[in-house]
Amino acid sequence: MKPHPTDDLVRTIAHVRDDSLAGFEDRSAARELLADVTALDVTRNKPRVRRRPVIRAAVACGVAATVAAGAIVLTRGGSGPAGPSTIQASEVAQVTSLVAAAARKQPDLHPRDDQFIHVKSVEVTVGADVFDKNGHYTHEKLPRTNRELWLSVDGHRTGLLRESPCPPGRSCDDPLRAYHQAGAPAPGSTAALRSLPTDPAELLKAIDTMDSGAPRPELRWKRIQGLIMEQYLPPKLRAAIFEVLGDLPGAAIDRTATDAVGRAGIAISVPDGIGGHHQMIFDRRTYQYLGTRSIAGPPAGGKLVSPYPGATPYRLPKVGFRPAAGTVTYAAALLSVDVADHPPAH
Repeated sequence: MKPHPTDDLVRTIAHVRDDSLAGFEDRSAARELLADVTALDVTRNKPRVRRRPVIRAAVACGVAATVAAGAIVLTRGGSGPAGPSTIQASEVAQVTSLVAAAARKQPDLHPRDDQFIHVKSVEVTVGADVFDKNGHYTHEKLPRTNRELWLSVDGHRTGLLRESPCPPGRSCDDPLRAYHQAGAPAPGSTAALRSLPTDPAELLKAIDTMDSGAPRPELRWKRIQGLIMEQYLPPKLRAAIFEVLGDLPGAAIDRTATDAVGRAGIAISVPDGIGGHHQMIFDRRTYQYLGTRSIAGPPAGGKLVSPYPGATPYRLPKVGFRPAAGTVTYAAALLSVDVADHPPAH
């Protein structure tokens, strides 16, 4: 084969020692290169791996010069009950950067205040602790649920939550009450959320005090998940949310994540405070958001735990069902988000 002037550079990249793509997140070849690199199972002591077709494409698009500026060696750990693949913080930053760049590129829906955000999703929960009227405990397995939401953009109109399959004798159409105070949009509505800052540090402060006024960092994950899964945020704000996620203490990468409908992806994973972890899952090629899931850690009943790094520890009670470590206790998949003029009649 005829030598090429960039062959030495290509070999360096293929050894997975250089993966800095800063400034090229919006180029398809750069995204494909990072996806290819993060899928490799490599360490310093393993044979060097060459994937010339993808690398050559990156060079052709002018990415190689920037890639060569990095100096990162990735180390992959197990992805079983103990948690996600262990990875250097540098890769978390790389994936977060690509995820945020993909979010910024999405077109803004520009919903009007008199319209509705229409969200379709799927939700799977491993089960729930149930106590009957006599106080007897059982563990109830829950089926896969299809969810469809119509959220009033300003919160001043009655919305709708529709779930299926619907148990016999029960309505699965739940009206979402309108906010009747005149003037400003309803708290937590799409219109109100537009005012959130896009600077990640300021946004984290806003998330910590959302709905309470006082800082509640133990609720970060729940609030972030709610903003991403069943709400609409403008592209720049959505990108900032993902940047916040990647900066949370203990953030790691799981390359083997799967959402509630079986779509495989790469996940940003954060500790849940009791030995397990929460994940947001993204497409491996496009870095578009797919869904979320929670994974149980080792049994923690009776142990001192912290809801988030730096919090005051508390002792977890030994009650209820505790799934085995590594069990996916909750999973959700976002199918579509669009704008509607009104919810359906119910």
